[in-house]
Amino acid sequence: LIYMLAVISHECAHCVMANMLGYEVCSIELMPYGCRAEIVGIVSHSDELMIALAGPVFSLIAYMGTEVTGLESLKELSDANMYIALVNMLPVYPLDGRALGAALEIVDIRLPYWANTVLNIALSIVLIFLGCMAENPTVTVFGVFLLLVQHIRAGVKTCLATHKA
Repeated sequence: LIYMLAVISHECAHCVMANMLGYEVCSIELMPYGCRAEIVGIVSHSDELMIALAGPVFSLIAYMGTEVTGLESLKELSDANMYIALVNMLPVYPLDGRALGAALEIVDIRLPYWANTVLNIALSIVLIFLGCMAENPTVTVFGVFLLLVQHIRAGVKTCLATHKA
């Protein structure tokens, strides 16, 4: 429940930032490892960057706020916010690391789709490996989940390209 509270508040931070910038939030999806807000029509890379960073920044502020109290009863909430902030900054789709792509686009650097996919797959495999080495099934399953997302994403892109032709 503590992690769910941290994840939902993290996602709400994305939604608040999107609303502040004038975007509509259509839905919030509960996924196997967190939530995902569906935000319609982001038109600028700087807006995407601010929306993507809102969640991790909120999680880090919540982490620092709970740590400063020194209350042992808030330790789990503190840890949850720290982990959510750090994990979400991995530059892997669908995490908030997409902020890196938005930041690169702002300075007119574009990663080709294949390079982004290779990076995503490599980081997923690293997580699987680290999870196995540390005998941490959560990290291993998270890496597998991210790897599956890359496979599904590639299939959808192929399907869309086939239907356009």
